Amino acid sequence: MSRLRQDKAFTLLELLVSISLMLILVGAAISIFITSTNILSSSESRMMIYLNATASFDIIAKDLINSPSGDDSTFEIRNPDNNDDKQVVMRFAATTSWLNSNSEDQEPVTGDVQVIYYLKKKSNNKWVLKRQISEPDGDTFPPLDEDNPLTHTYDTLCEFIKEENGVPGLKVDYLLYDDANKRWDLVEPAPGQLTEFGITLPPDPPGEKLPPGFRLIVNISDDKEVEKQRKVRTLSRYFLINSNNKE
Repeated sequence: MSRLRQDKAFTLLELLVSISLMLILVGAAISIFITSTNILSSSESRMMIYLNATASFDIIAKDLINSPSGDDSTFEIRNPDNNDDKQVVMRFAATTSWLNSNSEDQEPVTGDVQVIYYLKKKSNNKWVLKRQISEPDGDTFPPLDEDNPLTHTYDTLCEFIKEENGVPGLKVDYLLYDDANKRWDLVEPAPGQLTEFGITLPPDPPGEKLPPGFRLIVNISDDKEVEKQRKVRTLSRYFLINSNNKE
């Protein structure tokens, strides 16, 4: 009798318990795998957004180093407000390189142009930073126009710029030297305020003709559809102007 007892198969209850435990373990493993995959995908997505923003800083730095290119050049900055879905934040002349968007091969070109950095609102209440190169039209440069054959517009340099109270999260400040206190001060223009500098043209409002540097601050959000799940990161960088162009 003991021999027969030892050779008996598992009971139905034992099988059900074993299968249940196996399903629990497999489900837990699948859940961990899916969670890890989502975290990795989200991290990669955020990393690409931040890398694009950093790359856009490098492009801006290159343009600023080579500006302005003429004795009568002007340099404009304007902090965005909530009055328009397309806003120019920086406009200046420079000797820089770009891809000729009007040719089939889009060959690289270098020359004296006007560079415009502007914000454009997207349908998801996020903003993108774009760059337009304007070739000279006689003695002038065409305004911001994505369809003008003399302009070359490049898609998103920096995307997912967070909006707060209708205002895109980007700000441009500039440095001025305080002779009285022998120090550098950071001037923060108000939203919507246009500040114009020049080599021979006095700035408006009054100040130094051409600041030695600028600070750009951008609030970047990720691409999560649920707003509560989005993470915001603030990126900033100082940009120095070519000192040979400054009086």
